[in-house]
Parts: sequence; C-alpha cells; structure tokens
Amino acid sequence: MNVQQLLEHAHLDALGMLESQEQVDFRLALAEAPARIREMVRREQARACDINAILPDVAPTADLRARVLAAIAAEISVNAAAAQADEADDAGLYELRSPTGVSRRWRTAAVALVGACGVLGVALANVVAINTQIKGSMTVTDLPKEVMMGLGSDRINDVLFGGASQRHHFVAAGDFAGVASVLHSREWGEGVLAFKDLPEQAGNDYRLVTLDASGAVVEEIASLGDGGDKAIRTVRVASRHLDSGSRLAIVSAPRGRPASAGTVRLEAKIA
Repeated sequence: MNVQQLLEHAHLDALGMLESQEQVDFRLALAEAPARIREMVRREQARACDINAILPDVAPTADLRARVLAAIAAEISVNAAAAQADEADDAGLYELRSPTGVSRRWRTAAVALVGACGVLGVALANVVAINTQIKGSMTVTDLPKEVMMGLGSDRINDVLFGGASQRHHFVAAGDFAGVASVLHSREWGEGVLAFKDLPEQAGNDYRLVTLDASGAVVEEIASLGDGGDKAIRTVRVASRHLDSGSRLAIVSAPRGRPASAGTVRLEAKIA
C-alpha cells in the first residue's frame, strides 16, 4: 500500500469499518512501512477517534437523568402489557372447548366415514387375497406353457388326437430323480425333448447326447442347463437323431469338459 491508501485504511480501521481481510492487509502493510509513516498513521487514527471537538459544549440539565429513567420505565411498561396481551391470545387459541356446539349431522357423517373406512379395509384385504390366489393358479397353469411353446398348437393336436406321433420315455439310471421324454412324428421334421426335475449338481451341467451301441457318447445335441428347475422345459431335436434304433441320453458332465466325461443319467431308445 502507498501512503494515501494507508491513511484511508487508518481512518476506517480506527472506526472499526474494515473487513477482516482488509484489516489483515492494512496491518501487514503498516508493519512494513517506515517508522515515520507508522507514526503519522497512528496520529491520524488518534485524531479520527477524538470526537470531543465535534460535540457541543453544553452542560446537562439537572433533571436529565430523571427524564431518561422515566422514558425507560414507560417503555418497559408498554412492552410488558403487549406481552401479556399476546399470552392471553395464545391461551385462547389452544383452549379446549366443549363439543356441545357440534352439529348432529357432523357427528353422524363422522361415524359413517369411520364405518366406510372399515368396509373399504375389509374389501381391500379380500382383493389382496383373491390376487394372491390368482397368482398361485397362474403359476400352476403356466407349467404346460413351455410345452405349448415347444410343440405349437398343431403338434399338440397331433399328440393328443393324432395317431402318427410317438413318445419315447427316458429311463433313469439308478435312483436319479429327473424325468424326460421325446415327442416326434414323421410329419414334423423334428422332435421335441421335454424334461423337468433334473437335480442341481455342483460344478456340473446337463447335455442331451446320442450314444452308440456300446453306450459311448457319439454327439452332443444340446445343453440343458444346470438343473434345479421344477418347471417343464423343452428342446428341439433334429429328426436325424430320431431314426429307429437311435439311442438318446441325458448326461451330467463337469462344466467346460466334453459330454463324454460325464455320467449317463437318463436314456431312451427310439423304436
């Protein structure tokens, strides 16, 4: 800061009008200024603080103290009265009043509203229960949907009412719990494998394969997943795997390894 800025800031600093950062900057600049400049700034600050020169040279009257105290007492009385009035208004605002003035119609409407709310609550509970039942029934009826999608409506008619379709049931090895069968017809050009309840086995998955006469895996046809699903699932099977004398099997094999490394769980022979 130059000398002029120091003097301007000195007046403001003496009157307490400098901002915090301005006060810091002023005092740092004043500390770095020469001694004579610092002395001049201090004289200016002292002069700015001396207000006796601008005050009138008048002696107070004898009754000044009494008049000041009387004015203060009057102001205190006015404020106390206003506070009491506010407290009275607040007390009336929160006062509990007798309900005798309530109209009978309002009481009747309130009781009717409570009854209607109870009826609506019961109705809502019934709706929730019905929706739960519908959801459960939809889950049950969804079981054959996979078969419907796998076969198609025309093939379902052939299976149910036609004579050309054939179904070959897979026989389980040992006490294996899964079930499967293959449906096919000469008119379809392909067959459909339906399976369910293949138990989940850690680290293994299921594959549909063809076997030779010795029971060795010849070809892997399709992956059937990891098991553990109770719903019916379907897989399309090419007609070349369904020739008379063919052997199909569902094997459980370690993931990432060929089906030949697995174990035959279900087997069917095409007649």
